Amino acid sequence: MTDNSYSGATTVLLQAMAMAKPVVVSRTEAIAAGYGLEDEVNCRLVPPGDVDAFGRAVTDVLGNPHRAEALGARARETVERSYSWERYTEALLQILTSATKKGSDPSRDLTL
Repeated sequence: MTDNSYSGATTVLLQAMAMAKPVVVSRTEAIAAGYGLEDEVNCRLVPPGDVDAFGRAVTDVLGNPHRAEALGARARETVERSYSWERYTEALLQILTSATKKGSDPSRDLTL
């Protein structure tokens, strides 16, 4: 895999995190900047295309159940904090409210 600005399979990533599963994911530009992920905090991030780093991260997660559990718990906290329906609807309401104001530019308020 090479670095890119598009994040494919993000739904699957967030679903796994919401289920408190530890995840190992490539640190593409979109992943690193867009989802509140932090290596060894709420996931394991590896360089795109680095098979050895991926293998080490998976081995690390699988080899330490307590660490895997902690990563999974923090992953779930990340999803609950940033990607709940409540958060989504609040952001949508903010965008729609901004769009109805005369002379506003709703694209600058996009915080989903």
